Amino acid sequence: KMTLELQLQYSDMFLEKEIEQGISNMSRYHQEYVERYGRLAPRLLGYILQLGAITTHYVSSSRLANIKESNVPVLVFTCDIDKLVRPINSHRLKEELAAEILVFKGPSHILNVEFANEFNEALLTHLQKHN
Repeated sequence: KMTLELQLQYSDMFLEKEIEQGISNMSRYHQEYVERYGRLAPRLLGYILQLGAITTHYVSSSRLANIKESNVPVLVFTCDIDKLVRPINSHRLKEELAAEILVFKGPSHILNVEFANEFNEALLTHLQKHN
């Protein structure tokens, strides 16, 4: 179960990457999860609740219009391949909010981890630009 969850969130290349001698990101995440929760697999209820959140999440056009009218500068991050959220939804946010968008190449959902340096640099640049 844990492996499937990680494969939905990260690219295979990221999970297979060796971060220490003989230790991959996949191994590291398994170890951290066991240390934190005392088991390797999340509970079934957790999966059900997360699936419910993914399938029912919705922000109306009127709510997006309110956000746009607040004049808060928005930067949307997405990947061109995401196994959990269709990237077209991020492009919809860009259009509805008149936002900037940064599209990372490759399959990932947790791009702030997988592309940490690029993500942090883009966010810092965005914040400094609109300070």
